Amino acid sequence: MTSVPIQVEWKEGQEEGFIERCSIIADSRERGEECLKPYSVADCLISRETSHVQMINFAPYSVKLEKGHVIRYMYDPGGALNSKETLQAEEIKAGEMKALLIRAQLEKKPVVPPTKEDMELSRPVEGGPKTLETPDSEIIPSERLLSEMHYNPELSKEQRKALEEIVWKNKDAFGLDGRLGHYPAEVEINLRPGTKEISLAPYGASPAKREVIDKQVEDWLKLDVIEPSKSAWGFPVLIVYRNNKPRMCIDYRKLNAVSIPDKFPLPKQTDILNALNGAQFLTTLDALAGFTQLKVREEDRPKTAF
Repeated sequence: MTSVPIQVEWKEGQEEGFIERCSIIADSRERGEECLKPYSVADCLISRETSHVQMINFAPYSVKLEKGHVIRYMYDPGGALNSKETLQAEEIKAGEMKALLIRAQLEKKPVVPPTKEDMELSRPVEGGPKTLETPDSEIIPSERLLSEMHYNPELSKEQRKALEEIVWKNKDAFGLDGRLGHYPAEVEINLRPGTKEISLAPYGASPAKREVIDKQVEDWLKLDVIEPSKSAWGFPVLIVYRNNKPRMCIDYRKLNAVSIPDKFPLPKQTDILNALNGAQFLTTLDALAGFTQLKVREEDRPKTAF
């Protein structure tokens, strides 16, 4: 529901107005094509100071109403609304209860202090959280690599110059210009015996989320991460938010349920810590969009369609 400003023709001495709820389907032409604009207006009491109405757009696209478009006619609240004298006792009681409910929902409630468990879960992991946002590789060219680096301000000019030479010598290790790395290994998707093709209906998406999905698909096509397919398999996509940024994800849960999981030994934590004993510098590297740097085996690619 969106608050939309409107222009009202007020009568002399009139301070308030009532707009009754309704649903409307307006016809118009945009870009040379006929299109429908279904929307609804909620019951609204407006005044000269607050000339806004609450509207809902039922179309899967944005609706633009031209200036001068008549949304609804306004009535005098004194004549259009029921007075207390014309209502039954049950109706008055129901209205009072609803008013109390709305008032309670609008009241500011005290902030509940976090529990001990909440504090424990919110504590950053050792070494810092792994949620750092890297620069967008699509908009940073390689020639700006050195200017995008963050250097220790305590470095001397000679030390910084030596560090810049090392960084520039290994510039191919950085994901700039939209470039992705490549690891010479293929991912296999082995299914349980008797598994048949799975094709799920797509999830609904708002125009804003659809824009995010279309851009991600376009970027992956340019980077040769994905290719057009006519596979019998198909999985829906959805939008999740990380660090307040929308990210497209493919829902492969049904595929995971019929896949044979990989099993391999993991190193013990004590062995990892012992290997770091005596080290003066500790460095961690994260592959940019690492899951896109591995190719899926040719015969398994139809299973990943979305």
